[in-house]
Parts: sequence; structure tokens; C-alpha cells
Amino acid sequence: MPTDYTAALEHEHKLSDLAASYIYEESPDFLFLYLGYTDIAGYKHSWMAPHYLEAVANASHCIEKIMEYLPKNYNVCITAHHSGHHCTHNTDCMEDMTIPLICHGPIFQPNHLLANVNIKDIAPTLIQILGLIPPSDWKWHYLLDH
Repeated sequence: MPTDYTAALEHEHKLSDLAASYIYEESPDFLFLYLGYTDIAGYKHSWMAPHYLEAVANASHCIEKIMEYLPKNYNVCITAHHSGHHCTHNTDCMEDMTIPLICHGPIFQPNHLLANVNIKDIAPTLIQILGLIPPSDWKWHYLLDH
């Protein structure tokens, strides 16, 4: 991922175009896509700064483009890997622990607000959607049970 602002935004659009093309041509059961410039912009320019907000808007446009190619029966989880607070990790501060999570698709209840969700709940939920069983030592709750 380029750290140059303009190049990074263009890179994410190219990556999204490739993902959309792959979805259209191959109809995969699972796709993981990481649009990482929001993280770089957060560290480089600080969270909620103009460059960061433009990176978030760019990621939103990329996600919207990909969603256009998804069949109606696909389930989608969109999240960030962390929030922003003093450019640090591993604190108990709510600004660090609260992340966006959007779930969309036939398996999720429309317009349903998920409560008491932990980031550790995402991977087991994806595993459940794929019909697999998560490792027994994981501590989690299925998002579908909320």
C-alpha cells in the first residue's frame, strides 16, 4: 500500500475494481478485502483530520462499488481493525475499543442494532456463515444470536 496520499486512494480503487471483477467472474463463497489507507491516514494525519476523513470516504466509495457486484444472497461484514485514539493500540479506552461494524445480507436481520458485540465475535460469525466450526478455545458470541 503506497503511503503517498493520492497514490494510496488510487490503489484502493484499483484493488476494489479487481475485487469486483473477481466477484463477477468467479462468484467466490468468501472474499476478504483490506482497504488499509484509512489506518495509514489515521496515523500519519491523525484521526478525524481532513486526510483521514477523505480516506474513509474513499473506502466507502470502494465498498459501494463492490456491493454493486454482489449477488443478492451474499452476506457481508464491514469493519475496521481498530479505532483511533492517540495513534496507539491495546488500551481499554472506549475510543480504542469501539469500531464500526456493518452486517448486510439475508442471514442478518435488517435494521437491527447489534448490542454487546466484541471484535472477537466477528471471525466466529464468519466461520458460522461458511458452515464451519470455530476452535473450542475461542471466547465469543455469534452475531446472529444478538
